[in-house]
Amino acid sequence: ILKNRCISCHTGKSASGGIRLDSYEGLMKGGQHGKVIVKNKPESSRLMKLVKGSAKPIMPPSPPRLTSAELEAISDWIKAGAKK
Repeated sequence: ILKNRCISCHTGKSASGGIRLDSYEGLMKGGQHGKVIVKNKPESSRLMKLVKGSAKPIMPPSPPRLTSAELEAISDWIKAGAKK
């Protein structure tokens, strides 16, 4: 999901917000505002807050937003430990 929906703005040295999604290590490192994943805790993970629209900037910044199935898949992945 992240590769298909988010990587176009979050890759390379100019990754938006400093969050690089072109590697697992980059995702787990986080960005300018710190870590975006709290393993096993989707409700505490900044990534979930951004893609659900409960924190700004809302991601993705332009429609279409992530579907409920995509949000649930990301949440389940984080809940399971956000493994590679």
